[in-house]
Amino acid sequence: MYSRWDKKLEIVDNTLKRYSDRRKKNIYQSLLRPLYQELLKSIFIIIIMIFDTFILLEIILILNIPINIIIFFITASILFYIEIKIYNKFWGKNGKWSIDKYKKIKKN
Repeated sequence: MYSRWDKKLEIVDNTLKRYSDRRKKNIYQSLLRPLYQELLKSIFIIIIMIFDTFILLEIILILNIPINIIIFFITASILFYIEIKIYNKFWGKNGKWSIDKYKKIKKN
């Protein structure tokens, strides 16, 4: 009886440990960049979320039932593609403010 609970608790413990390690790594990486870049990243994400929400909800409310769902998914796909491109241009792996550039600067 105890072994079954021990296994489940071990699984939960390992999951929480992995999550904690990932969280520590993300916090450490965010400390490598200057604060204004992290602030701009957060503002960008918030504005994008608000913009997407209102645009997509307006599409659903304004158009008729069969058309609004189709246009909703098309518009959402286009918006998400553009937003991902913008994000990668600034904060992506080869972006203007990528973490890798600051890791290289810190090592030197």
